[in-house]
Amino acid sequence: MLIIIGALGLGLFGFFAFKKDPVAEPAPGTSSPDSKPAPLPENTGDPNDPGSQDDGDAPPPGSDIATSLGKLKAGDCVINLSTAGPPATVPCSEPHVHQIFSVGRTSDQSDTYPGYSALSKDGESYCKSARFELDTDRAVADDLKMVFFTPNATGWKDPDNRHIVCAVQRQDGSKMSEDYSKTA
Repeated sequence: MLIIIGALGLGLFGFFAFKKDPVAEPAPGTSSPDSKPAPLPENTGDPNDPGSQDDGDAPPPGSDIATSLGKLKAGDCVINLSTAGPPATVPCSEPHVHQIFSVGRTSDQSDTYPGYSALSKDGESYCKSARFELDTDRAVADDLKMVFFTPNATGWKDPDNRHIVCAVQRQDGSKMSEDYSKTA
């Protein structure tokens, strides 16, 4: 009898210990001409999310960069935009962390650096409207998230660097070897 109770307890423990939490699947796109694909997950503002960008004055590491953002273009695959130095582009079939899906000028082009908070709002707004230049259905299916990069105060000194770069990356920031542009 004791063996049966022990086996039953062990079985219940195993069931609950290894049970996966349900994960909501992204809503599939519809074929209606007016519909848009399911949106990509965005930065959450959660300080525990390494890709998070909140409205505070301190940018997340690597989200505001001094390198020349204006030289990047939609479709470029970049080894990692979050690291120091000029961005290194590679063919999208090679390992990379970010794929650029849009590059635009910041709304403020004055000589005075507007600050991270203002550029963050500008970047979020711009990238939300530009995201559909991607094959969004594939990006959502592969659990990518949208991130954006803006110039820091040093980068702002160069007028050619006053850009917002919208990109996708894996949730954990690991490398990928796929091309998510609509033409791929």
